[in-house]
Order: sequence, then C-alpha cells, then structure tokens
Amino acid sequence: MAGKHDGAVRCVEFDADHGLVISGSWDCSVRCWDPRSNTLVANLRQPHKVYSMTQAGSRLVVATAQRTVNVYEKRMLVSLISFCFPTLGLAALGHSQATSLRVLFERRSTLICATR
Repeated sequence: MAGKHDGAVRCVEFDADHGLVISGSWDCSVRCWDPRSNTLVANLRQPHKVYSMTQAGSRLVVATAQRTVNVYEKRMLVSLISFCFPTLGLAALGHSQATSLRVLFERRSTLICATR
C-alpha cells in the first residue's frame, strides 16, 4: 500500500512515463505516489470532490463535482518534484511547492446532467 486518502478513493491512474501512481479522492485531492518507496510525492488540492481522472498524453485531466475540470501538465509536476528534491529523485513535495503548480485549464461545464 502506497498511502491513503482521508475520503473514498474514486479513481487511480498509473503514469508509466514517470513511474507514479496518481489517485483522486472525495477528500478533494489528487495525490501522486512513488510506488518504489511508498512515498507521497505531491498532494494537489481540488476545489471539489474528484469524480473522474484520466491521462491524455502529457496531461492529467481531473473532473470534480460542481462541473469543474482541471488540466495539469504532468511534465511540470515531475520537474517540480525533481527540482525540490534532486538527490532523492521523487520525494515528498510540500504544500507550498505543490501550490505553485498551476492548473493549465479550468473549465466549468454549463451542461446539467439529467437521467431519464
């Protein structure tokens, strides 16, 4: 077990390019784990519960409650981790460093889902 969230985990992705496990949770966070050392390397706070997440090429797309979609550049996340902890490779990324990782796009859908 790499780690845990404070709420239910809704989705998990494996980034084979960087060797990271990325999990999204209802505790309003996306966390990146290094499975080789069972270390939390980043905790990205989200505006709402995470409902879905996928990788699209070099980007991580996170869909949250309240119809918000955030897009992150995975390369920037890995560069930030390596810059902060060059001797450790992937190591724990503190809150102040994680907040400097910018969302590339933030969209709010105008569609309201309806089921019949």
